[in-house]
Amino acid sequence: MSEDVRYATDPDGILWKAVLTELGEGWNGEYNPDDPEDEELVRFDMYRERNEKDWWDADHGEHVNGRFVSWYAPQDSSYCTALPVGDKAGRSALLAMLTQMVETGDTGKRDWEQASWFGHSRT
Repeated sequence: MSEDVRYATDPDGILWKAVLTELGEGWNGEYNPDDPEDEELVRFDMYRERNEKDWWDADHGEHVNGRFVSWYAPQDSSYCTALPVGDKAGRSALLAMLTQMVETGDTGKRDWEQASWFGHSRT
């Protein structure tokens, strides 16, 4: 499984993490390598910095920019995209778009749904 990560801060100063993953998803659910019309697609997961300092944070976080950050995944912030896993330029562009969305405060369910259409269209 390949993974790409990028960090961004929203207008309220909250840190977000965008993660691109390959989970074996295709156009019709699970990727089918025997179907010539299917492609393995990229999924993105968005994580938001926790506000509270729970005792278990040390097991659920990482060091970012010199400080410890604990993450949680907001509801409806993980989507499969229309981007084939092998499109390296597309992966970079998707991460840039997700970063810009965070920086402008576009971090709601409908924003992430719209971002899931990133990629190419099937013809």
